[in-house]
Amino acid sequence: MENRRLIIYASLLFFVFLAAYLGYSSSISPKEVPTPPPPRRTAAPPVEEGPTEKEKAAKESLNTLKGMASNMRTTMVTADELREKMRGNESSFAVFDLRTKKEFSKGHIKGATHLPFDEFPEKLNTLPKDKTLVLYCATGQMSAAALTSLKLAGYENIYTLFKGYNDPELSRAGFTIQR
Repeated sequence: MENRRLIIYASLLFFVFLAAYLGYSSSISPKEVPTPPPPRRTAAPPVEEGPTEKEKAAKESLNTLKGMASNMRTTMVTADELREKMRGNESSFAVFDLRTKKEFSKGHIKGATHLPFDEFPEKLNTLPKDKTLVLYCATGQMSAAALTSLKLAGYENIYTLFKGYNDPELSRAGFTIQR
């Protein structure tokens, strides 16, 4: 159980940095890893050998991360996009605010359930799988990390709010702020 918690925390931290690297933008694609120039040939050509186990594992990990980054871009939505997706079927969505208790008490999206980010790993498997989950934090970084943990745990229908609660477009998009 402790190893699982450590893996969840590590993946959350990684994806916070990944979200920062991607700049929260759904239009930025992950950068390709540059290929090194071919080695200069000297007297005898090198013996052709297949990739080592470490090289295979590194390539597999890189492909997995590229897929996750691509998946993140498709699940981050703006306030307008989220409102459009929810219009008419709000009951099929479960909205979670990952900010602190103090931030939540100052204001939150009406109907959101408070689930502080530091409690998220323990409550990961208690979230409903029969609803589309919407996660948000202050800026979008923590919710992006939480989204990745949910994807790894088998959840499929998840959105994160692109700029988080601090997005000035939130009210304009029609979300009611409850204080």
